[in-house]
Amino acid sequence: MHCASPSRSVHSWARHVALSVLLPLLASGCTAPSAGPKEDLGADAAPAPDLALPSVSPDQGAADLGAAPDLWNPKAAATIERGAIVRGPRDQKVLAVMYTGGDYADGGPTILSELGRRGIKASFFFTGDFLRRAEYKTLIERIRDEGHYIGAHSDKHLEYASDDSPPKLLVTRAEFDEDVTRNLIELERFAIPRSAARVFLPPFEQYTPEIAAWTRARGMLLINYSEGTKSNADYLEDTAPSFISADAIVRSILAQEERARDDGLRGFLLLMHIGVGPDRTRDRLYDRLGALLDELARRGYRFARVDELLPMATWPPAP
Repeated sequence: MHCASPSRSVHSWARHVALSVLLPLLASGCTAPSAGPKEDLGADAAPAPDLALPSVSPDQGAADLGAAPDLWNPKAAATIERGAIVRGPRDQKVLAVMYTGGDYADGGPTILSELGRRGIKASFFFTGDFLRRAEYKTLIERIRDEGHYIGAHSDKHLEYASDDSPPKLLVTRAEFDEDVTRNLIELERFAIPRSAARVFLPPFEQYTPEIAAWTRARGMLLINYSEGTKSNADYLEDTAPSFISADAIVRSILAQEERARDDGLRGFLLLMHIGVGPDRTRDRLYDRLGALLDELARRGYRFARVDELLPMATWPPAP
């Protein structure tokens, strides 16, 4: 077996890093410090990723993984909470538009048309019950054929975890595995193999460290939506006490974009619903999707599928 020699670019990069560290020391008459105990960076320290964020344009879904890793930029790493990725890298103005589907799909045609006009690829997470609905078959096939990501959202939309803070585990390992497996079987009926559906969004967007560990043991990546907007409240019925209008949701998204200290919407996992049902009649967020996408593009944002947005360093080994 022959081992490939390091490329000239890698040598150059390593030499640049070494000189950038040693030259200031030599100039000041200091010697390099000896190795000592590692500094404890704390639980919130972001690990250095193996790869830089892929470069993705709205009209090109493929990721460019050829860039040299930015090992010194903590914003190139994903944000992880309780074992799930809740935000992608913040070093570029790229975000992922995501939708879940369980009961309704009334927004599907509008969403796909608005995305298609702009060459944007989104990510959809469906329950097994949704995938089994005969009336949604054509829509699901269209989503797949137009190049969007389709992943699992549990088979029966079980409640894996409570609403407590922190959440409490409500299912056994066997119940979890059976639920996810059945969901993946339904995806396979649409010619979506398990190897192409490794990103998992938990039902009710609730999970515990155990759920994250069990997901990773299956070779899958657990994610959740990024907090800071009201986008995931787009399904609330007219009579719900916490009802929020579509205009107010859009304002919350743009307000988050303007929060420079929180890096705006960089790396954001922006979650919405593909359908809201007949009991929301005042307005629907998907009717404002085109204008929202145009405004974010005007502000310099690009859009990527979740599997393109998330750094490869965060992915578990394939099963």
